[in-house]
Amino acid sequence: MEFVDGEIELSKPARVHILDIVNDFAARAFRRPLVDGEAQAYAALAESMLDEGRPFLDGLRVALRAVLTSPSFLFHGGNGTTLDDYGIASRLSYFLWRSMPDDELFEVAAAGNLSDPEVLESQIERMLGDAKMQRFVDDFAAQAFRLSEINATTPDGGLYPEYDERLGQAMVAETRLFLQELIQEDLGVRNLIREQTTSGTLPAERHRRAEHAKGVAA
Repeated sequence: MEFVDGEIELSKPARVHILDIVNDFAARAFRRPLVDGEAQAYAALAESMLDEGRPFLDGLRVALRAVLTSPSFLFHGGNGTTLDDYGIASRLSYFLWRSMPDDELFEVAAAGNLSDPEVLESQIERMLGDAKMQRFVDDFAAQAFRLSEINATTPDGGLYPEYDERLGQAMVAETRLFLQELIQEDLGVRNLIREQTTSGTLPAERHRRAEHAKGVAA
């Protein structure tokens, strides 16, 4: 199958192309290998449209739409007690990356190695070092410290004349940077309460110095 002058040119019967696409797409959407007959069941949904002479893409859309509304795509699988390697890979990835497993994680799961504690730890370390880890930091900070609500109210200008939008953004950024450092340096949870250092942003640092100066002067 290829595009020629903006049009799709099929190299095989439309039904075969749809089955091939569903085989690949559904396995990634469900984050696991397909069981026997599963791809065929979704591809068969396009049959009636193709029989009516409808365009190839119309039939393909029906099959893919069914995949994307399937419980296997919408929910994480599992029998409620134990997880197979694909279940571990999926939960790990959505927890740390807020996204589906990457190719390496899929490959490790396919080899059945994620149940090995050493392999699992190695994958966690790799994922923590990936840029996608920032999604976890942002989401955790927003939920744990309600940073998403920082603009829900406006501090009293008479009490806090130095507060502006830039300072508010800096306060959010500084919290995220601190959590990121906590994770990257493998620091204990006590640091959330007792930590005396900051991952400072300039506006927030200026604000702290101003508040400190007020305290000294008082």
